[in-house]
Amino acid sequence: MSPNYVRDALLAHLPPRSRRYQIATGTKYTFNCPACTHLGHAPDTRQRGAIFVNADGSTGYDCFNCQLRTRQQPDKHLAHKMEQVLGYLGMSEEECRKLRFHISAALYAKNNGPRIQKRDLPSGAILIKHLVANPPDDQSFRDVMADLEDMNEEIRDSYYWTAEPGASGDMNRRYIWFFGTTHDPVGWAAKTIDDRDAEDILSDPNIWLFVDDED
Repeated sequence: MSPNYVRDALLAHLPPRSRRYQIATGTKYTFNCPACTHLGHAPDTRQRGAIFVNADGSTGYDCFNCQLRTRQQPDKHLAHKMEQVLGYLGMSEEECRKLRFHISAALYAKNNGPRIQKRDLPSGAILIKHLVANPPDDQSFRDVMADLEDMNEEIRDSYYWTAEPGASGDMNRRYIWFFGTTHDPVGWAAKTIDDRDAEDILSDPNIWLFVDDED
């Protein structure tokens, strides 16, 4: 049976004193919703937050106070709202990044062959760590840095940025990370800051398969 990464992540981050119930579709866990105060509501004290773990592998979240709701199918990429829920439950940005990687790797392994064509980083890509001390006078770079401002500094500095729009026309509006080593990258992925639901640009459609257990 394939791993259910989202289910496992939700169960690993259940708040203390959660209550467990069996329901027709599977299992329900209730607790004080940690998202309410982040979304401008009074703190939840009536256990209105609920995680659903269904027998078909799907998962969900509902809060009847702040109205945060999302569903996740096991054969889909990580939903943006589900990632938000995991963050409110205490999952770090690095853990969420790894979760996205593992889910994408599993989906590509299921739907594509393992062959990966090696590609260099996008033209002009520079390590953000080397740009922070003397940032370029470029609005897109400032926008990328603003988007990453809440990220762990070490992780942020490991990404790349390029001033060149490239073939996509918006590569300068993305942050880039590589697979492999700094001296011999196998490929890369680039995430836009302008649309969180947009697919990442990949150097190869199978590049997620390169993610190993230590990534």
